[in-house]
Amino acid sequence: MKYAFYISGKGTRLLRYLTTFENKKKRDIGLVISDRMLDDILKNQLHKLSIPAIVFEYKKLPGKVCKEKNQELSNKILEALENNNIDYCFSFGTHILSGPLLKKYENRLINFHPAILPMYPGMASIDQAVEAGNTFLVGNTVHFIDEGVDTGKIIMQSAVPLEVFFPSSNYDAILDLQIEMLHQVIMVLEEKRLVIRDGRVKILGADYRKSTIYPFISDIQCKIIEEESEKIRFILKCNRAFGESIYNCENGPAWIRKLCQFSVITGVYCNGNISAYCAMYVNDKKTQQAYISMFAVYPDYQKLGIGQRLMNECVDFAKRQRMRSIKLEVRDENISAIRFYEKNGYIFSGKRGSENSRYMIRTL
Repeated sequence: MKYAFYISGKGTRLLRYLTTFENKKKRDIGLVISDRMLDDILKNQLHKLSIPAIVFEYKKLPGKVCKEKNQELSNKILEALENNNIDYCFSFGTHILSGPLLKKYENRLINFHPAILPMYPGMASIDQAVEAGNTFLVGNTVHFIDEGVDTGKIIMQSAVPLEVFFPSSNYDAILDLQIEMLHQVIMVLEEKRLVIRDGRVKILGADYRKSTIYPFISDIQCKIIEEESEKIRFILKCNRAFGESIYNCENGPAWIRKLCQFSVITGVYCNGNISAYCAMYVNDKKTQQAYISMFAVYPDYQKLGIGQRLMNECVDFAKRQRMRSIKLEVRDENISAIRFYEKNGYIFSGKRGSENSRYMIRTL
């Protein structure tokens, strides 16, 4: 089969698809059609893979209103598809297709829409979901294009809680789900598993019984680690949070032995996997000040509230050991860590730990 893509904008999802699956089985992509000038990065990638591209600049198409321009664009897309013997066309474009194109390519024009249809059809669907205020799940719908606006038969959908969008307007967290969906759609088309029965789309061999509950509730277990081998596993794995191997640090192995021997290591398992740890000294009975030497959350488990859970456990433990305060050292450039500690009641002590770090203290 030969596939074409109709895109608008930068074609970000197409580019990421080509990049992600470049080293796997090469898809027979026969054509890319854009309604604006191609972004240079995408143009270079298409050239690298010898994929031809045609540009029909929307603003230059004849017609006084959008309906007339859409019809002209649809006619040009139809001509391009037929001239290049295209079997299926995937649409990531923004303009409504119409006319003979829909007839001649019935059930062969496939749209990727960033919403769980029938909710939020049309433009700016993610923004619509945000503005609605009560939307919990968002995602994407792959469907055949018909004469309506996002009303065609649905092939598959993906879903994710809207919470992933916040707080930084993370569109990619939603839109990038389309990349794997595209891969799967091409797979089932090649294997001739996509059929229409009784007016509904059916993917042969697919499991329609599988269900998911959102949000996924993690099994988080905090505990004091007793075994030295287990302590070392926590230290070595979670050290990835700092971007370099602990053995590259000066006296790394000796430092690990010191942590294992003299500090109290609280570890966090998330769904059975090592996810975070804190090494804290609570042996200064004179000043009754605990000292957090290491506090690390493995990168895959960051921003899930695990660090907060771990900090709460450490504070409670320090109180049980009759500590009056907790002290720690943080590097000046680690803004996210500083904000986290400030949120947990730590303040700068006025003393520096080194040229590039400062001490923070929390009173218990």
